[in-house]
Amino acid sequence: MPTYPLEKLWALELFRRELKGLGKQRAALAEEREERERLRQQADQKHNELHERKLRLAIDQQKLEMDVEKLTTRQQKHRNQLLSASNNREYSTLLSEIKHDGERQRTVEERILEPMEQREEVAGEFERSEEELSVINSQGEQREKETAAEEQRLSEEADLKQRGLAKLVAQLDDNTARFYRRIHDTGRPICAELRERACSVCGVELPSQAVSEVLNGKARQCESCAAMLVDPESASQGRAIIRNLEKS
Repeated sequence: MPTYPLEKLWALELFRRELKGLGKQRAALAEEREERERLRQQADQKHNELHERKLRLAIDQQKLEMDVEKLTTRQQKHRNQLLSASNNREYSTLLSEIKHDGERQRTVEERILEPMEQREEVAGEFERSEEELSVINSQGEQREKETAAEEQRLSEEADLKQRGLAKLVAQLDDNTARFYRRIHDTGRPICAELRERACSVCGVELPSQAVSEVLNGKARQCESCAAMLVDPESASQGRAIIRNLEKS
């Protein structure tokens, strides 16, 4: 196997992992924003539905009250006509009309109680909904400011990592650059630390000879996941490379 600068490969792997982690954080913030907006829209829809229900009940109550007013006016008209009734038949007809309208009026007045009671109930729900929506909007605005600031921080950090990664790739020799591009395109890990005789990516334990070779700085891939195994010293050097690149 060709010899590769393991410390640089490890630095490349760390850059990739950090960029991937930053991408996940930004995706999580986007999902949180979507969920926040969904809850706000849900609360807003509930608030609007209660408002429309309040209006419908008010209209229903108003119609019934107008019916009562019409019946009251009609009964009064008939009572006035009683005084000028020309015969018993006309008098009896007017009394029958007054009685019939009175019964209808009592029925309507009883029906008025239903929308009145519902309006009181809906009014309470509407007030609670209004308070809930106000809290959601207030908290949402505050959280949106925090999210925007966090997104800005993550974006700046990702830009810093991307610049560092680009600088490091530019420093690679042709052979290492080809190896990096080949592994990078597959999406597989470039490197894995050797930890207690095992690959840090897949956890497979290495034979003693393989461990010895890795510790002596020899390039060797894990037989299980194909990641290039990195000894502790090269890993430490790789982290130092990242720090220096990010400072420059």
